[in-house]
Amino acid sequence: AFYSYSAQNLIVKGDVNVASGAYFNIKRNANFTNQLTIYGSMNVDGELNFVNGNQEVATTFTGTADASIKGAGNITLYTLTCDKGSNATPVLSIERNITATYQGGVFLNLLNGTFRADGEGVNIDITRDSDLDIASTACLSVKAGTFNVCNTNNHDRNVLLHGKIEVLGGDLNIGNGGGNDIECSLSQSYIDVQGGTL
Repeated sequence: AFYSYSAQNLIVKGDVNVASGAYFNIKRNANFTNQLTIYGSMNVDGELNFVNGNQEVATTFTGTADASIKGAGNITLYTLTCDKGSNATPVLSIERNITATYQGGVFLNLLNGTFRADGEGVNIDITRDSDLDIASTACLSVKAGTFNVCNTNNHDRNVLLHGKIEVLGGDLNIGNGGGNDIECSLSQSYIDVQGGTL
């Protein structure tokens, strides 16, 4: 557990594993944000909860190897940053659903690598009342399950696409009520729909 009177920065060079019956959470309700950086995967069969009142854990996945979030337990994340490698080749696969919370309407920060829904039970609001910025070296992908982006009635919220959107299956929903756009800003912006629904 994160149990401290000041913000902590934890770096895990391998996987984060939470066994059945085990907990990984925050013990103090203090007003700061901890940082967890993971080079491997997150396997949760117990319970992982990174929100406790005014204290949270911001989670970053990094490194060049493919990784995943999976397991049969409960996962509650504050924010998630995908910063894998230096291009869209490394994949972070979301194989089970996550309870997402939001900082300024944003759950996902997509900097490098591919962030992919790859589980039938996945249904996550990537952003709510906020734009989603997909960097030039990043990809938002759906293979199975559902990602909801700009899930708000505010038609001024859009996807700012500098990199790639990929739909191999499942559903990628943009907006909630019309008027939300995918704005392609650079020559390398790319939308690839091979299956599913965009």
